[in-house]
Amino acid sequence: MWVRLLALRVLFYTVTQGVVFLNLSCLPATTANRLLGFTTITVRLLGVVVLGERPTVAQWAGVGVNLLSES
Repeated sequence: MWVRLLALRVLFYTVTQGVVFLNLSCLPATTANRLLGFTTITVRLLGVVVLGERPTVAQWAGVGVNLLSES
């Protein structure tokens, strides 16, 4: 199981970095930074929709703080 988790981690790390570099090659750095800043809310919403998670108030507060820090 650890080997599979490590392989998944390496795969996601390389895919994420590749997408970031592709993003930077197509968009200005400020726009790319704004898009990356919305990762927190995207992951939270996908967790609700796909996994059926019920986020706590503290988790939503964390998302709010993240969005405020992006302004």
